[in-house]
Amino acid sequence: SSGSIQALVHDGLTAEGAGHRYAAVMGRAEAAALAVQVPLALVAGVLFEVGGYPLLGIASVAVCLGAAGLALTLSEAPSAPSGDDGEEEAGFLAPMRSGVAEAVASAPVRAAALAVAVFPGFDAIEEYFPLLASEWGVPTGAVPAALLAIPLAGAAGAVLAGRALGLRGRTLTLAMLAGAGALAAALVASRPAGLAGVALFYGVHRLVMVVADARL
Repeated sequence: SSGSIQALVHDGLTAEGAGHRYAAVMGRAEAAALAVQVPLALVAGVLFEVGGYPLLGIASVAVCLGAAGLALTLSEAPSAPSGDDGEEEAGFLAPMRSGVAEAVASAPVRAAALAVAVFPGFDAIEEYFPLLASEWGVPTGAVPAALLAIPLAGAAGAVLAGRALGLRGRTLTLAMLAGAGALAAALVASRPAGLAGVALFYGVHRLVMVVADARL
């Protein structure tokens, strides 16, 4: 879905004359995707106690199949007819050259492109949150519930992204550094209470990600 969902939402909003709402809509969509982890975390704890990891694996496959079915129902904005003005539809290289040229000529574009290229790398940390919780002494069956604050913080950050779109890059950088500091402190503490620092980092991370994506 990476890239495709952004293009789908942007083109759909533009077709409806609501392109200016892109950041707000993407923020709400991101928040919904994170908030739904709250009830699922409670279900995951029960499933683990009943059937262990095999049952969780089966449930995960079922969720993925359901998401794929839902994706098939999404409508796509109609594309403008090609060839009407005598020009052939642009291939892959033409928009790539145009994008590189714009990034070279515009400092704000370079900054947004760099942020969108670098920040998603932090998403890989999310996969390790349950392992951190277990290492910090949280029982396996209680890990999903113990991690609830993290997706909620991420959802809050994503929702606020629409309002934060006008913030200066320096302000967003300071916010990200503060979040990274909270994460570092949590790693040093290595205690269940450190999950609060992880949640703070994740909330700031999701806010900055939505803003950077919208600006780009």
